[in-house]
Amino acid sequence: TWLTEFALVTGLLRTRFGRAGEYAPFNVPPGVDRSFVRSLKSAGYYTVALYPVAGGMMKARKAYAAYGFDEFLDSGNLGLAGTYGTRDGVIHAAAVKALHAAQAHGKPVFLMAVTIFNHSEHGVSMERVPESIRTAAGKVMDSAAERDNLADYVWRTRDFEAAYASTRAAVLRGGQAPVLAW
Repeated sequence: TWLTEFALVTGLLRTRFGRAGEYAPFNVPPGVDRSFVRSLKSAGYYTVALYPVAGGMMKARKAYAAYGFDEFLDSGNLGLAGTYGTRDGVIHAAAVKALHAAQAHGKPVFLMAVTIFNHSEHGVSMERVPESIRTAAGKVMDSAAERDNLADYVWRTRDFEAAYASTRAAVLRGGQAPVLAW
């Protein structure tokens, strides 16, 4: 995820830095003079980043400042637990709230929200996955581990889909002409 954030904001692929590119978000941001975020700011946007865990994680607070965001809100600022178990719906609700607060600046808003719950390798917890999804996954996967991983991934994806639908409805019913990309 941090490599995707880096690529989106800077327009640079980590592969441009060779094998060290896996750590580009640690090392490159202090030298970033141009970014997608800075371009939006120069066009009159107010820019906000939401981060689902503590801002010190992966040096995110420093990186996002270097990218040029006006505001960086981490789990502490948002009153969230800051764990990988923070469901996407919680982040989506925080994003809508932050969007409304940022609109008070009287400018168009670019808000980037990072979700973490659908990051599948952060743990499979089968007791929360509905039996129907586990059964369907069992029909296509022979290995118990693969079956559980697939069922968990499908459940998390459906959970995200429901959260996104709610966010979409909240954002698109506003009076301005929004662009929503997730």
